[in-house]
Amino acid sequence: MDAATTNAIVALDLATGKEAGRTPGSADANLRVLGLDEKGAVLAYQETTLGGAGGAVWRVGPRTHAKTRVLCVGAAGRDTEASFEAGGQVRYARGHLYLGQKLISAPDEPTEKNGPLAIVIGTR
Repeated sequence: MDAATTNAIVALDLATGKEAGRTPGSADANLRVLGLDEKGAVLAYQETTLGGAGGAVWRVGPRTHAKTRVLCVGAAGRDTEASFEAGGQVRYARGHLYLGQKLISAPDEPTEKNGPLAIVIGTR
């Protein structure tokens, strides 16, 4: 498989080093592990897709390896979300997704449109 198209969360058995489970990602968007929730489930951020869907935060069950969507950005926020460079800061806490630019420097020329440095996405 090509590394660019392989996008899954893989669980390993620490005693044997062998694969214990696999949760497939999306073929058209990166899946980035964010950490664990309070119950030990993996939290992962799926970036916005090229087809126009917004990103999402997924919970991956530690025993079943099943994905459950806990937050969806939606198509309305897709353009703003897509404006953040790959590899930027991504955090999820208390039901909110935080996105930040990777590099911050002096403003561009005054004639250029500057985008946001960070955004917060969540439910009320």
